[in-house]
Amino acid sequence: MNLKNEKTEIPCPGGGRAIKTTYGDLARKSSLKSNKGHEESLNLVIKANLKERWIN
Repeated sequence: MNLKNEKTEIPCPGGGRAIKTTYGDLARKSSLKSNKGHEESLNLVIKANLKERWIN
């Protein structure tokens, strides 16, 4: 199973619909925007852990 292509949903910071994305997008991007324009910043520690798991 390729984790980079695995789909996930992140709760919208504005309380709307969840932001649909992949783990690969989480590792590449610094923030995600919902359909309504709410922006969620991504934790650098989480991103580093995801990248480390793909290398091993």
